[in-house]
Amino acid sequence: MAQHSDKFNERGSKISKRKIFSLRHCQVEEMTHGAKAYNNVIGYFSSFASTKRWLHNTRNKRYLEDIFREQKPNELNYLEVLSFLIDQRFTVQKLWVLNNDLTLRGTENYIGWFKPWGGRPRETWLYKPGMIVGYIMNDIYHIGIIRGGPPDPELVEKFGTIERHEDVYHIQTVPFSRPYNPITFDHDHIDEARIFPVKNKIPDDLREALNERVRLSGGFDAEQ
Repeated sequence: MAQHSDKFNERGSKISKRKIFSLRHCQVEEMTHGAKAYNNVIGYFSSFASTKRWLHNTRNKRYLEDIFREQKPNELNYLEVLSFLIDQRFTVQKLWVLNNDLTLRGTENYIGWFKPWGGRPRETWLYKPGMIVGYIMNDIYHIGIIRGGPPDPELVEKFGTIERHEDVYHIQTVPFSRPYNPITFDHDHIDEARIFPVKNKIPDDLREALNERVRLSGGFDAEQ
């Protein structure tokens, strides 16, 4: 059964707080800057355990393997499990990102976003300043450059309380249309599980624009 609790809204009516899990197939057919990204819902489940049972069912695994086996060299495919409440806001609670082989790539716990956090040592960063990476934002595939990573414990100690939502990478990017304009300020903060290495060759003009974007922003975070 779905996990749930009840509370009352301002009018005294009971609000359902059932927790639902959505399994999605995320796909970018051609990993170019500004390409369309697709989020195809595979199904809805009452618990994370039932989602895992579906994923590890032999017939379903074969179905997913067929999808991933046919992917092209410059195509991105991965799975997401999203936990949310059936309430007035459809409150998102947690995200699991899975690799093609169903291993866990990472999680994002939105419930604990504003809890105090001690930082992450720089040596544990998977992505380093200057690396060019890809990610999906608002159903569009972006290519960007890592400007900085999550705050390290020394920085937390220096500036005081840091909250969990700061455990993200600072990525600089540029508008999608050519010629790429590095003067236009554009950046995102993305958690590690939703960042991917770029498989294809980076066009020279895009690489130059990304590096210029970082320079205009004051350089890499580690240099400041």
